[in-house]
Amino acid sequence: MKITGIAVKLISLLTAALYLFVGGINGVMFAGKRYAPENAEALLLNAVLTADIHVDSDPLHPRNVWLMKLLRGIARSDVPVDALVLAGDNVNLAEQKEYGYLKSILRMYNKTGCVIPSMGNHDSGSTSMGKDCEKTFETTCANFRDFQRFCGIESDTNYYVRIVNGYHFIVIATDEMLDAGDPVLHEEQLEWIDARLAEAAESGKPVFVVGHEPIFFGGRFTDEYVLSDGTPAGLERIIQKYTDAGTLVLFVGGHRHDLMTQECFMNPSENFYCINLPTSTKNDEDADRNGDAAALEVYSDKMVVRPRNYISGEWYDYRFEIPFEKAP
Repeated sequence: MKITGIAVKLISLLTAALYLFVGGINGVMFAGKRYAPENAEALLLNAVLTADIHVDSDPLHPRNVWLMKLLRGIARSDVPVDALVLAGDNVNLAEQKEYGYLKSILRMYNKTGCVIPSMGNHDSGSTSMGKDCEKTFETTCANFRDFQRFCGIESDTNYYVRIVNGYHFIVIATDEMLDAGDPVLHEEQLEWIDARLAEAAESGKPVFVVGHEPIFFGGRFTDEYVLSDGTPAGLERIIQKYTDAGTLVLFVGGHRHDLMTQECFMNPSENFYCINLPTSTKNDEDADRNGDAAALEVYSDKMVVRPRNYISGEWYDYRFEIPFEKAP
């Protein structure tokens, strides 16, 4: 059955009304506290890093409500937030309906300058739940790219670059759906990553690579990014070519659903940093940790990552500061 434009608008209005009601009875408007960057006058980039929000096909699911509260908390910044990074698993089963609810929630509660999503294994349908739903990669890619367009990203691929205030966010994504869930990077994408890193390095500014699965964990590179034959793709070697030459790179990942701790932030080699984000809205074991994310503040001579729970409005008692030479 073909859905007309009028029907789509009506569904959107009904969904918006539903989320206004849900937000009202769940205290969404009271989530979070006002907060500020460390040095508002010198701030060059103000972003928030999140992962694994897993929006559900049940519009009243607790995860969807947690997301409303998270976004409301992020919106309480005293300085406009330039970008919201969604480091994969944006929806739970890669369904169009889930993306519809995600769009509605973002329309109502997101106040950041732009949204930068990456494709997680749940977004690609590469999970046991996804297989039960008999999804095809073609279908899940179509749904994800429709969400990309909603976020203002025109790309024929699941990977793309977004430049915010002169800073490059290089977003990578799987080229295939595998039962194991590991992201597959074809040679074409690896060459593309290399070329985009070269372009970004010319700016002299820090570069952000966003992928769902972490690239470094437990003191070693993970080998989770593979070629079609299952062998390691060597993504870290491409990045290290530029970090060895002096470009500072922060790799932003999620996927593991670990709690936010100091161990989430790593420095595998000179100029190469990684943050493995917790799930921001899918913590079933410790509900008080829903809302965990990280503020990313970039200044002319340093980058600061500040973990925060945006729903309770509390900063964690540790932060990460990376000094670097000023860009010319």
